[in-house]
Amino acid sequence: MKTVFHSFIIVLLFYANSFSKDMEFTGFGAAGMVSYERNIINGVSQETYYEGKFQANIEVSKKIDAQLDFRAHSFDQDVELREFSVKFKYHDYFKVKVGHLKLPFGYEQIENREKLATVERSNSQKNVSNLGFGGRSIAIQAYYKYSKKDEDFPFSYFLNLYKNNSFQSGAVMRAAYHFDDFSIGANYQLLSRGGREEFEFQAHGYGFDAGYNDKSLNISAGAYLVRNLDLSMQNMSYNLSLKKNEITGTKKDETVNASSLQFAASYKFDLDGNIIKAIEPLFLFSAFVPNLDQSKSHELQNVVGFNLYFSKKVRLRLQGDLRQTKAQYANQYTQLGSRGIFELQIRF
Repeated sequence: MKTVFHSFIIVLLFYANSFSKDMEFTGFGAAGMVSYERNIINGVSQETYYEGKFQANIEVSKKIDAQLDFRAHSFDQDVELREFSVKFKYHDYFKVKVGHLKLPFGYEQIENREKLATVERSNSQKNVSNLGFGGRSIAIQAYYKYSKKDEDFPFSYFLNLYKNNSFQSGAVMRAAYHFDDFSIGANYQLLSRGGREEFEFQAHGYGFDAGYNDKSLNISAGAYLVRNLDLSMQNMSYNLSLKKNEITGTKKDETVNASSLQFAASYKFDLDGNIIKAIEPLFLFSAFVPNLDQSKSHELQNVVGFNLYFSKKVRLRLQGDLRQTKAQYANQYTQLGSRGIFELQIRF
């Protein structure tokens, strides 16, 4: 099956190259080692890995572009078609994209992961995406992403209508205002869950973020409020069982809200050495509260480290990721899930 899929990829790229005006390849390759703070029952304490991204950007005509995004990771030993999309350029400030797309809920979601200072997106962003706010889905998107080359229209906007399976569909909206190297943005997502009538509901997600981005200094901060679908569904099931079995008991709140905070900063110092061209210290903090009614239960993340640049697109990354998790009635934090990461990355 893997051989058939790999052959399909080759044929698809050959076909696209034959009928396109121009094709550009981008992506990255990385290899590294991760050290974990975790119980040996849950896995090894150290492991090496390698991964890659191969993206084909295809210009079909002056008004139509297409994109194919393939990912591979040594953990899976397989190639994944992460994204396929077609972009229509109706106007300089109005473009439409159709396909399997990133849902732009949050500052971190609109930037490619391989361009971030940290090896991965924040833990809070991952948790919010796992709840259905962000991530990827089949969607149609109207958008414009601000460019410093055109300061006459200092705005970015995204409007997505999406559907990922028979149970979930909705809309994502993001708007940002840019001035000099600063930006402020607001996010909203409507998530509609179908299926069995007693489990149907609509959930809302809200976010606010701000950032500063120049050639050396990058700062971003965001705060998000979303509905915790997992806990909401558990409470709905519990209340339904009380009703069906005619059991007397206290019903649980079916609207469980979660929140997250994120702050990241990095600064690139130019060294102009023969081998090391720059060093980039970095810091990231994130917090995730799964249930705002039980805020003593939460997850904290602190990432510190640095990137050494041998060229603009070749860097060595050494980062420590401290995770601190606290249960509602626990007196102390656990540090399970903390990691140390050493990675060499090459982008093209």
